[in-house]
Amino acid sequence: MNARLPKFDGVCLTFEKWVPNGQFNDRKQPLGNYTMLEFPCATFSFWEDNLRAIALTLESIRAAKRYGVGRVERDEHYAGFKHKRVEAQTGTPVNGKMSIEAAAAVLAACAEGGWTPEVVIRSRDEMEKAYRTAAKNTHPDFGGTDHSMARVNLAAQVLRTHFGA
Repeated sequence: MNARLPKFDGVCLTFEKWVPNGQFNDRKQPLGNYTMLEFPCATFSFWEDNLRAIALTLESIRAAKRYGVGRVERDEHYAGFKHKRVEAQTGTPVNGKMSIEAAAAVLAACAEGGWTPEVVIRSRDEMEKAYRTAAKNTHPDFGGTDHSMARVNLAAQVLRTHFGA
């Protein structure tokens, strides 16, 4: 096997879902738009296990819809995944502290635009630029969530400590 081992074992499944808006065009075709659904997981130590966790989550959501459990007729169970950016949930060691690599991965995932963990760790200046972009993307006032903003802030704190501030 010649494949390289991944540097980060987290997985994020992202896809678009068509959402009709209740209106129709002149040919009686439904109008609407696509919304992004993101399923991040980095709970486990191997990417295969993280991918399996996502698959099991989707399977349970489909089962709930199939058997009519809860208010799933309008796909409300997906509401937690409709946010602007990946929440970049990264695994943490047993002591509860985020590693430098995981912190860089959080900022890179949330900043988007070609950011990689390697670039984020390169210098304090690069880290601060990535943090500002990630904070803008994950802020609750701009479509993010409290959880994603907290992860970005924790990641920045870890990296600032790493750079000696």
